[in-house]
Amino acid sequence: MRNNDVSSVPNDTVVVICTVQKALDDSFLINPIEVAFGKLDENGNDFYCIDSSENYESLADNFYNLDEGKRYYCFDRTIDELKLEFGENDKINTLMVKYFLTILKTYNVIKKNDKGMYQIYSISKEDLESKSDDPITEVNYKKAKLEVPSVVRVNTKTSTNTNEAYEEEVKPRINPLVDGLDLDDFEKYLKARVVRNDEVIENIATTIAMNMTATDPRDVENILSIGSTGSGKSYTFKVIGEYLSIPVEFVDCTQLSAAGYVGDSIEDYLKKVYVASEGNIDLSNRSILILDEFDKLKKSELDMKEAAQDSLLKLVEGHKYDVEIDKNRGTTVRLDSTGMTIVGCGAFSEIFEKRENGDKQAIGYKSQSEREREEKERLERKQSIMNDPYSVTDEELKEYGFKAEFIPRFQNRNVYVPLDEEGLIDALKHSKDSVMLSKIRRYLKQFNTELICDDSFVEAVAAEAIKLKCGGRSLGKVCTRAFKATDRELLKMDPTKKKVLRVTGETVKNNKKFDLK
Repeated sequence: MRNNDVSSVPNDTVVVICTVQKALDDSFLINPIEVAFGKLDENGNDFYCIDSSENYESLADNFYNLDEGKRYYCFDRTIDELKLEFGENDKINTLMVKYFLTILKTYNVIKKNDKGMYQIYSISKEDLESKSDDPITEVNYKKAKLEVPSVVRVNTKTSTNTNEAYEEEVKPRINPLVDGLDLDDFEKYLKARVVRNDEVIENIATTIAMNMTATDPRDVENILSIGSTGSGKSYTFKVIGEYLSIPVEFVDCTQLSAAGYVGDSIEDYLKKVYVASEGNIDLSNRSILILDEFDKLKKSELDMKEAAQDSLLKLVEGHKYDVEIDKNRGTTVRLDSTGMTIVGCGAFSEIFEKRENGDKQAIGYKSQSEREREEKERLERKQSIMNDPYSVTDEELKEYGFKAEFIPRFQNRNVYVPLDEEGLIDALKHSKDSVMLSKIRRYLKQFNTELICDDSFVEAVAAEAIKLKCGGRSLGKVCTRAFKATDRELLKMDPTKKKVLRVTGETVKNNKKFDLK
C-alpha cells in the first residue's frame, strides 16, 4: 500500500501493480502486490506513480515477454470510475483500498483464447470454492469475466470492456518463430515510426516475415538497404527489433576486419547475438545482423576492405562459427549463420551522384536551352531513382567496389527516399517515436505540463535540421537544444501543479523565448 497523502491531478488513475508467475498449464497467474496512484501516458502504455516517480509498464504490452518477478500494472480505473463504483464521498486512499481488495478477491490468470491471443481472465473466489477439490482445472474460461487491459480503453473512442475491442486494438509483440507474425500489424507498427518510405517498409516487412517463417534456413534472403544519412535505414531495423522478440545486432563495418587483422571480428558480434538471446542457440541462429556503414567496405588499394569482404562472404553464404563465450573457462558455442537475416545498410552516394549527373559532356560553351535540357534530364533521372526501390544494379555495385561473388547474396534491394523539409515535418508531427511527441508525453507525465508546439516551431526545427544535413537524425539535436531552457525551468517547479507551455519558432532560435503559465 502506498500514496498516503496525494492530491488529485488531471488524468488521475489508480492501478493495481502485479507480478506474473508461470503455471503448469502454460498459463500465467497474476499476483496483485500493491496499489498505486498517478496517471497513464497518452497511449496507455506506461503508468507514472506520482509519489515515488516510478514507471510501470502495461501488462498488455508484455504478454509475449512475461518475466517472473517483474512488476506490471494489470488493472486500472480512473478516480471518477471508482467513485461511481464505491461511493462519491470516499477519499482517494479509501477508493484505492476498496479497488485493491476487489482484485484480491478474484483468481486472475492469463491464458490464450481460441484465436491464440493472450488475455486476462478473472474468476471470483466464491465461484472457485463452489467447485470440486481441484477447482482451478474446472474453470470455464469462456464464461469467466474478461478483464481488458487499459491500453484498449485509452486508445478507443469510448470506454469498452469487450473481447472484440481487445482483439482489434491490442496486438501484442510476438516471437514470430513461435507464434507466427501478423504482417498487417507488423507493417502498421513500422510505418507509424518510419515515415515517407511505405513501399520500402512493405518490402522489408514481407522479407522479414518470409525469413521468420522459413522452415529451411537456406530459404532466408539477405537485404540491402540503401539511402542517405537520416533516411531511416538503420532505424527501421531498430524498430523491427523492438517489435520482434529476436536478437537484432548492429555490426559496425568500419571496424570490421578479416581474421588476423586488428579490429572487430564476426565472432565478436555473434557472441553479442548469443548473449542477447540469453543462451538460446536456436534463437541466435535466426537473428538479424545489420551491417551498418556497409558501403564503406568497397575495395581500394590502400586498405584491407577486400579482406573484410572475404570474411563477410562466409557469413552471408551461411557458415558455422565456433564462438568463444568465456575465455577463462574455455566455453564455446557453435552458431550457424545460414538462417540469419543479414542486412547491409549504406548510403552508396557515389552511385546516385553518377546516375544523377549522367555522362560528362565535353567542356565548352553551352546555350541556355542546352543547359535547361540537361538540368531537366538530371531531375528526371533523380526522380526515376527515387521511384524505383530496386534501381541499384549488380554492375553498379561491382563498379562501386564490391566483389562479384559477394553481390548476388544481396538481391533484395531497397532504396529509401531522403527526408526533405516536408518529410522532416511529417516525422516530427506523426512518427510514434518523434522526439517532439516524446517530449510532449514526458512533460505531461512527469511535470503535469501540457506542451503546445505551434506550426512555426515545427517548421523552424525542420529548417534547422536541413542545415545539419543528417536527415531525421538532426531532429533530435535541434529539439534537445530548443527544450534545454524549458527543461531547466520545469525541474524547479511543483510537478503536481497544472501548467501550459507554449513554444514557437522563436524558441528554436533562442530557447529562452517560451510562454509557461
